[in-house]
Parts: sequence; C-alpha cells; structure tokens
Amino acid sequence: MRTPDLQAVIDLSRGGALSELSLWDEHQLLNTLARQARLDLQAAEEVLPVLLGEDGEPMDCLQDGPSLVRVEDGPTDEADFGPGEPPSSVDRLPRLAFQDRFFGEPLTLANLWRSQPPEIGDFADGAFRVERAEVVEGGVEVLLGREGPVRPAPDQEGHIRVSHHWTFSGHAPCLGRETTLINRSREPLRCRYGTSLTLNVDGVVGPSRVLRLANDRPEPMDTATERDDISALALVFADLGFEVLLRVQPAVTLFCYPVRVPAPPDDLHPQPQLRQGSPFQGLCLNLVWPMHLWGEERRRVSLELEVRNLALRARRGAR
Repeated sequence: MRTPDLQAVIDLSRGGALSELSLWDEHQLLNTLARQARLDLQAAEEVLPVLLGEDGEPMDCLQDGPSLVRVEDGPTDEADFGPGEPPSSVDRLPRLAFQDRFFGEPLTLANLWRSQPPEIGDFADGAFRVERAEVVEGGVEVLLGREGPVRPAPDQEGHIRVSHHWTFSGHAPCLGRETTLINRSREPLRCRYGTSLTLNVDGVVGPSRVLRLANDRPEPMDTATERDDISALALVFADLGFEVLLRVQPAVTLFCYPVRVPAPPDDLHPQPQLRQGSPFQGLCLNLVWPMHLWGEERRRVSLELEVRNLALRARRGAR
C-alpha cells in the first residue's frame, strides 16, 4: 500500500503483519533484524546449551540417553536479568510489526525477552487471506481474516476467528487497525491476546531517542519495562524531527524490551555504539489484552499509529 506519506507491505503468509513501513520515502520504521545464534566460537559458548556427563564434565559430542543432564545457559527468572539483553535470546519468528500472539500463563517480561513465551496459537506465522481491499478517499482499506486453533491447556482446544480491518490514511502519516476476535467454540475461552511490533530506524540510541508513556518521565529508547493500563505511548526521534505515537483501545499491559543482535568482536562500525557488543535493533513493544470469550462471543480491540512532525507540533503549540 502506498499513500503520500507511507508505504506499507503486509506479509499475508506470515501472520498478516507488516514487513515494511516507510515514512516519506526516507525512513524505514521497521529496520530491524531477528536475533540469531552467532556462528563464531565465543557466541556458541554463550548461546548453546551444555551437555554434562554423570561426572559433571562437559561432553565433546551430543548423545542421547537418560544419563545426560541439559543445563540451559542464562537466567530464567526476570529478577536475574541485568541491564543488557539475555545472552541466549534467539528469535523463533521474523520480526514484523503487529504480529498476532495468543499467550497462556505465565507471561512475563523475562520469557518475552527470551522469545520463549507460552504461545498457545499459531497466528503469528499463520497465513491470512485478503477479504477486501479498496481505495477510499485517497487512502487504502484492507480486510484480512483467518481462523485457527487456540490451546489454553493440553486437554482444551478452542477455535477462534481473527479479522483485521486496516486503514491507511491518504491525508496524513497515519494507519489504524481494528481487530475482531470471535470464539468459534461452544466452550468459553480464556487467554491473553497480544500484538507485537519492533520499531527501529537506524540503530542509534542516545538522549534524542526516548520512549514516552503518558505523563511519565521520558525513558531511554533501549529501556525494558512492564506497565499496566497503557492507552498511549510515543517513540520520539528528536534528532530526525518526528515521533511515532501509538494509541490503543481498550488499555493494555505493555511489555517492552530492547532488541540487540550479536556483533563480531572485530566489528569496526564507524558508530561507537555499534562496536564490540550487541547493536541495537529497536524497541520491541508487546501490547497484551486479557481475553475471556464465551461461545460465539466477539471482542474488538483497536490501535492507531501516527507519525508527528515535531517542528510542526512546536509551531502549533506556540500559537
């Protein structure tokens, strides 16, 4: 889809999510990489699990058998995390924007950061179909749909239909998505529904890049936090002259964390923050709603993404 301000690509085969969102043909807002295991020896020692023999010594080769104990590398509890990203985080899915997720319990910042949440559906990488697409008043409207199973427990399986009504404005850098969820089962369904997006332009972090939540103090763009009752937030790119405002209804629980990918030890990138470490790949936002749907009950949630020109906003505020 192309409008005067935005260009967006919906990947129907991967959850009907956005794989590209360009602003004014100048800034790619989804400029992020998925986290993968490094291939050098140092990274292998950080990421891969260790197999120990009965004597407690690491084994040279992988073997099957009841005498082996698998020890996961890295913390498993949220309280164990330090200021950096968990070293063994590897993304199971590509990082797109507005990916559907259905979660069981427990859902924590720690297991989301590790890309190991209790996922109970396959909508994040399932195929959606286009039910309608048309140009309306200079903008674009697209309706997508998919049905699939959701398993809140091993002995319980529900069936849910998800419809997305996308609107891309033809008059401003703004898009919206209204999602309708229908429990196609006769039995009630209790879970948590979420949508995930990772926003990044150029990998830069610093005082001009901040996350703003309601009336709270601005936080660094690479912050990790969990907040309840969030209905609006903004990612401010002051040095680039714009901010990305996100509004949601009803209010959500927000889980957000920085995404970094391993860099080789001899990285000579001209930007100091991208040397000798894990280059910043954006801030991952997970917006989560509690869901309790009776048989055939439906529920709607909506979100709106708007890009604001900071210079224009400042002029209007001065009047």
